[in-house]
Amino acid sequence: MLKKIILVCFAILAISCNKEKNYTISASLEGVEDGRQVLLNIVDENKLTAIDTTTVLNNAFTFTGTVETPDVYFISIDQIRNNFPFILENDKISLTMYKDSINASVIEGTKENDLLQEYSKKVNSIGKEIMELRKENVEAQKANDTAWMNSLKGEYEALVKKGEEFDTQFIKDNNSSLMGLFILERKVRGKDINANELKELFDSFPEDLKQGRAGKNISEVLDSALATAIGSIAPDFTGPTPEGEMLSLKDVKGKIRILDFWAEWCRPCRMENPNLVNIYNKYQDKGLNIISVSLDGNGRQQDPKASWLQAIEDDNLTWHHVSNLKYFQDPIAKAYNISSIPATFILDEEGKIIAKNLRGQALHDKIAELLN
Repeated sequence: MLKKIILVCFAILAISCNKEKNYTISASLEGVEDGRQVLLNIVDENKLTAIDTTTVLNNAFTFTGTVETPDVYFISIDQIRNNFPFILENDKISLTMYKDSINASVIEGTKENDLLQEYSKKVNSIGKEIMELRKENVEAQKANDTAWMNSLKGEYEALVKKGEEFDTQFIKDNNSSLMGLFILERKVRGKDINANELKELFDSFPEDLKQGRAGKNISEVLDSALATAIGSIAPDFTGPTPEGEMLSLKDVKGKIRILDFWAEWCRPCRMENPNLVNIYNKYQDKGLNIISVSLDGNGRQQDPKASWLQAIEDDNLTWHHVSNLKYFQDPIAKAYNISSIPATFILDEEGKIIAKNLRGQALHDKIAELLN
């Protein structure tokens, strides 16, 4: 009988241990009328997607549920600007929110959110300094004071460097936390990253953290960044042409090739196109070829393909073109770690990347150096 009781106790204990833990978000929000909608969002394919909704009642609201793994989520409130980011994990989380300044809201309850608050405080401080410099720059421009503007430019660059160094040190100091990994995830999304340096930071995190969503994203981006670093052989790809045929990178021959990522909706790209046309017209007989990959297909375009074709015609882009019309989800863009456009890669005859992200006169000078 005693043996049976012990076995039952162990069974109950096992069930209790395997029971999934829930999260509870309890928030106070003064001055907001009852019934105002509140959304709990996660980023899905570069946009916020609501996973739960509730309403304000007696200056408060609550969310309960379960998450498989902790991640960055956002709370948004109807008629209130901005979204409040926090790390959602299966624990008790307390929020004190301010309708006139959502970003100043206070979150308590988990170590990861304590780190988020610490990080945000420092970043906001640097952001305020940058805003003050921008205001001064406006005054300097009005006064046409070149010396003042140059001084402010130096201060601005120093602040940007300070922010980058803070990010790196924060990651090093918190390489056993999700928060450190999330900052690294944001850092690897930059346009001109040092992939080897960031891979060293990533390798310092424990394996269990690297197996989560953020870790897998970082690994994918770093693999692409290392594969498309200067000195690497450009990854081959195949994409649909405007005529609907399939064209690969290896099909485009030339002593020098420019791989150009652009889109109809991208104003800087359209402004750069005349420079690209001039370079092509001047050097195509000397062995220059160009293949452009369009990232058209965003939600604002009624007919992405028509927009793409019209832009090719309007800008007189008489070289090779491909596009999957999938915006930044284009598989070619993902293979090349494209997070912003315009973006260019210069390839030699063997397909090795010899330069990247050159525009204007710098691009012209590089092609002249290679083909003159």
